[in-house]
Amino acid sequence: DQAGDIDQAEDIDQEVIEIDEDSIEDDKLLGIDDEDPLLDFEDFENDYADLFKPDNSSYEPDSENKIKNSDKRNRRILAIILIAALIGIVLTVCSKTDMFLFKDKLPIASFQHERLYNEWIFKADNFENGPKAYEWIAMQNGKEVLSGNESELRFKETLLEEGEFTISLKILDAENNWSQTYSNNYYNIINDIDTININPDSGQNEELFDSLNIQYGEEGSISKDDTVFRNGSYSLQISKNNQNEESKLTISNLVMDNNSVISMWVLSDSTQAFNVQLLGYAGKTLAFKRSVNFKPSSKNYWELLSISQETNNVDRVVIVFSDMSSRIWIDDLDINSYK
Repeated sequence: DQAGDIDQAEDIDQEVIEIDEDSIEDDKLLGIDDEDPLLDFEDFENDYADLFKPDNSSYEPDSENKIKNSDKRNRRILAIILIAALIGIVLTVCSKTDMFLFKDKLPIASFQHERLYNEWIFKADNFENGPKAYEWIAMQNGKEVLSGNESELRFKETLLEEGEFTISLKILDAENNWSQTYSNNYYNIINDIDTININPDSGQNEELFDSLNIQYGEEGSISKDDTVFRNGSYSLQISKNNQNEESKLTISNLVMDNNSVISMWVLSDSTQAFNVQLLGYAGKTLAFKRSVNFKPSSKNYWELLSISQETNNVDRVVIVFSDMSSRIWIDDLDINSYK
């Protein structure tokens, strides 16, 4: 019996040895080191870690989705509120200015003016249904000097300084819409009104310019001025010119005898001298040429300039103004002929 047990034990040991040899061969194939089995397992885990790693790339908990969606919604609401506030601010600013683009029809302001003795008079033109309010402003030298809120603005010339000033008007209609600003420039001269505008001693209200066939250039240096005149209703204002520039006034369709007196009243806003040249033509032929260097004795005062000349058969006279360093006005231009 004992011999049989020994043989059976040897058979078992032999099987174990064979199993161990097979395991060793398998370990070699798998790269397992029997001396450090823990290391072998860690290497295996590292080699195949991707197989055990969960895929979180497309996985988000529901709570995170809800938070993100809520944030997006809040941002959209905030953007809408900001845009609405900005539109409200723009509309408010535009409604208080003349930039309000949604008004179909704004009122249109305009006015007429008159110079009566020593007073300026500005009257607003009629407007449909009548304006609710008027806003007059007089500006001179960059400053507001006068204002008014009636349909008419009146003031004495002495309230302003001598020189250019601007009158502006805005009106408010029945629907509380303000018009665009309407404005014009004027020139104020302070002096004895008898020597500037109407001469009551002469008894003359006829406008002598209207009795003559007068033409002046299109360059704009000569223009009518119904705020400064000696008689009638207006004078001719001649702007200052640069060196070698001229302002020409032509009187046509004249019938002149042997001798004539050509006269005009001149007012200047300075005492600087200027040149006046008279050219007389018989048809296309130059009949005479006269030049006068005229120096005003004082500014803002009407002075007579008179020239006697032989004018036989002259039918056209050209008056040339040059070397002017200031503005002048001429009025009561007259040509009297005698034998």
